[in-house]
Amino acid sequence: MSSAPRADRRRWTLRRKLVVAVVLLLTVVSLAIGLIGEVFIRDNLVAQVDSQLQQAGSRGHGPDGGHVPRPEQNWCANNQQQGPPPSLGRGRSP
Repeated sequence: MSSAPRADRRRWTLRRKLVVAVVLLLTVVSLAIGLIGEVFIRDNLVAQVDSQLQQAGSRGHGPDGGHVPRPEQNWCANNQQQGPPPSLGRGRSP
C-alpha cells in the first residue's frame, strides 16, 4: 500500500503537463524575440555609428585634403620658444 500513493504523486496530470508546456513555450518565444531584437538593434546602431564616422571624417579634412591641425598644435609649431599656448595657462594658480 505504501507504493500506491507514491505512484500517484509521480504521475503528471494533464494540468501539470499543460502548465509546464506553456511556460517552456513562453520562455523559448521570449528568448527568440530578445535575440532577434538584439541583432536588429545592434546592426542598426552599428550602421548609424558608421554613418556618423564617415560624416565626421569628411568634415575633418582641409581644403587640400590633408589634416587640419588643432589650434594648439598650430600655435606650438609656430611659437616654440614663447612657452605654452595661452589656453593652457588659464585657470591655474602659480
